[in-house]
Amino acid sequence: VVFVCGVLTSLLVAAILFFITSSRHRALLLARRINKDLHAKEAGLAQAQRMARLGSWEISGPKRQMAWSEELYRILGTEPHGGRMVLDDFLQVVHPADRQKVRDMLRLSSEPGAVLELEHRLLLRDGAERWALTKAKLEEPLSEGGVWRGTTMDITERKHAESRLQTEHQVTRILASGRPQEAVVGELLQLLATRLNMACAVH
Repeated sequence: VVFVCGVLTSLLVAAILFFITSSRHRALLLARRINKDLHAKEAGLAQAQRMARLGSWEISGPKRQMAWSEELYRILGTEPHGGRMVLDDFLQVVHPADRQKVRDMLRLSSEPGAVLELEHRLLLRDGAERWALTKAKLEEPLSEGGVWRGTTMDITERKHAESRLQTEHQVTRILASGRPQEAVVGELLQLLATRLNMACAVH
């Protein structure tokens, strides 16, 4: 009986050890698979953001710390670094004439469920001006510290296309007006001067 009990105990211990070992092995395999899937999804998201020229960000905490996606760094003309970004770092790249508009948008987006968007200019470190569309939403209440999540898209090419299309429509309207040649030429020159100033602002 003692022998049989010893054998049964040994078998039971061996079975438990096998179960623990195999379970740990399965858990490790599952963790590696999940980690691999997460990396693949992150890489896919980064590629999609690059193609769409769309960066994402998050603002949290009383110091308004920010987390930027890789594409947002590219859009803002900034190199990623180990330091933590804050809201002022983002606002520093916003055109000085548009900074208050961005601040106001974030303040107004504090309303529960509100999703606000704003077209504004960026002034990069190399002096280049670009256009961006920023959307913001408060995800966690201000009473809990406040967490904003949003996106910023580079829409410079779209603004260029809209400007060209508007100019073409205006030129067509002027040419079809039937007015004297001198008046038509004068208005075309005025339109050209206006568009050149606007193009400089877009660039």
